[in-house]
Amino acid sequence: MELAGIPIPRMDWSAADLPSALRKFKAICDLIFDGPMNENEEAIKVKYLQIWSGEEGIELISTWRMTESEKKLLNTYWTRFTAYVTPKSNFRISRFKLHRPL
Repeated sequence: MELAGIPIPRMDWSAADLPSALRKFKAICDLIFDGPMNENEEAIKVKYLQIWSGEEGIELISTWRMTESEKKLLNTYWTRFTAYVTPKSNFRISRFKLHRPL
């Protein structure tokens, strides 16, 4: 097996800084995908990514609508994970901060 002796990456969905946790998770996964798993097809790498994302990741993935071709691309998952963990702006709070006295 090509992954013998390599620690299994895990995404920490409970991290205080989710974007940073995802960046670290992606960096480790990319090293494995480009190293020991370089010969594997992308669809196989996607399956590993799903497993490594944990129960929360699998639950999140199950809510996405994807075509069969999108399901086989790593970029689809990274893009959607990034969109999920990126903080959303709240226009009401932004307006409040803009109009309050300093």
